[in-house]
Amino acid sequence: MKILISVLIFVASAMAGLAQGNFVIDDLHVDVQLHKDGTAQIAETLVVTFSEPSHGIYRLIPTDYDTGRGTARRVVITPISVTDGSGSEYETKYSREGAYVKIRIGSADRYVDTDTPITYVITYTAFGMINWFDKTGTWEPSAEFYWNLTGDEWQVPISKSSFSMSFPDSSGVGKVRARVFAGSLGSKDSVSLDAPGSLGADNPAAATLRLTPNSVSGSRDIELAPNEGMNIVLSVPAKLIDKPTFSQQAKLFLLPNLGFSLPLIALL
Repeated sequence: MKILISVLIFVASAMAGLAQGNFVIDDLHVDVQLHKDGTAQIAETLVVTFSEPSHGIYRLIPTDYDTGRGTARRVVITPISVTDGSGSEYETKYSREGAYVKIRIGSADRYVDTDTPITYVITYTAFGMINWFDKTGTWEPSAEFYWNLTGDEWQVPISKSSFSMSFPDSSGVGKVRARVFAGSLGSKDSVSLDAPGSLGADNPAAATLRLTPNSVSGSRDIELAPNEGMNIVLSVPAKLIDKPTFSQQAKLFLLPNLGFSLPLIALL
């Protein structure tokens, strides 16, 4: 019994080294490739410097988004891979924590170097993050991609953050527009473009933004404080992205709304 308790204490102490707060994120870049079938291939590259011995980090990816109608939609994320940038994989463990997918990156029996930049490349495919809108004013029916690029659950600062995104070419099809929000959860600070072009960082979000008929990119060169993040909203002509099938829509709705849906399931 004493041996078991000792082992549990050792494991708990080792995992404590994964707690956020003993490192800074020097750079966080997110690359997104949005495809016609509605999936997005995402690669997050984090350069992290630890100030004290640690086993790794946690990454919380938001997956449940409010529809504005009292229900939520869950983004499906699969599969997840974490490497060091040169192809070597890190030990990982995945779990669900409320509205997030939680990734534990690191090994309980191995420490990372301190005062030396460590690279983590997190790759995954996401589906279900598209909002659909009918024609409004001068805008034709559109598909809106909304994504929390950095997450806003980090307990440490992000010195520099940036993103690049490609999507089906809209040339000759219709209008595109993009907006970037930066700051704490619910912040209205943003920069936007309603047509291809580019803007500098002299705006409330302190972010740059560049939009073309098939790509959008941006950066924030000043620090994101703990619990601050950067979000992208991109609208493209609806015909460029396939709508989910009925079964796919049902899955996206049922997963985060099981309590609400139980009477319906029982009735069916």
